[in-house]
Amino acid sequence: MDEAAIAAARHVIEQAKGAVMLVYGVEAQDAFTVLRTASQATNVKLRDIAAAVVRRLPDLGGSYDLDALRRTLNRVLSRTRTA
Repeated sequence: MDEAAIAAARHVIEQAKGAVMLVYGVEAQDAFTVLRTASQATNVKLRDIAAAVVRRLPDLGGSYDLDALRRTLNRVLSRTRTA
């Protein structure tokens, strides 16, 4: 992976962390732990989990129902393949 790809992956991970922080009400380190745990549980690379979360961001932002947002994010994080 070249430097540009690494930087792009980090950017996506940071965006996903922000979504997790917002939806679950956790700090940055805890958000990263959520993503890492989902990665390990599903055997999917963390950057791919983060990309799946980011792809769903428009869906996540469309609702003000925090429980619905959590259910959507839970589904994304529990997938065994990228969504």
